[in-house]
Amino acid sequence: MKGWGDKWRTGEVGPPVLYRHHACGEISNVDLRCTHCGQPMHATDVDPLPGPGAAV
Repeated sequence: MKGWGDKWRTGEVGPPVLYRHHACGEISNVDLRCTHCGQPMHATDVDPLPGPGAAV
């Protein structure tokens, strides 16, 4: 959601939050990857499913 908001809602002002990587000190983006295969995950790549704690 952050990526979408930064692209479509902030305009020319820029993102409201930046992320500095502790290891290298550079400003970077958060990259969500699958813990199983290591591929990047985007909203269009996943299906939300009810988990064990979901209401019946």
